[in-house]
Amino acid sequence: MRTTLNLDEDIIAELKEQAKSDGITITAVANLVLRRGLNRLCEKNRQKKTYQEKPIEMGVPVVTMDKALNMVAALEAEEILRKIDLRK
Repeated sequence: MRTTLNLDEDIIAELKEQAKSDGITITAVANLVLRRGLNRLCEKNRQKKTYQEKPIEMGVPVVTMDKALNMVAALEAEEILRKIDLRK
């Protein structure tokens, strides 16, 4: 496949030098270098460490589950009443 890339002069010089010393075309050297670089990037992405949270002790709950559920029910009831009032 043919495409156009704008490369820095120093990169072109290195590609030409490598192609000449290996006896291959600049295209072949560029493909090889790009393939190796892309493979290295893919390996880095695969090797990223996953984040793990460290658990901490938070002590005894201040609010019981029953009290928390009652608070949620009361807030939901208030919201329902507010929505009903908006319809009037």
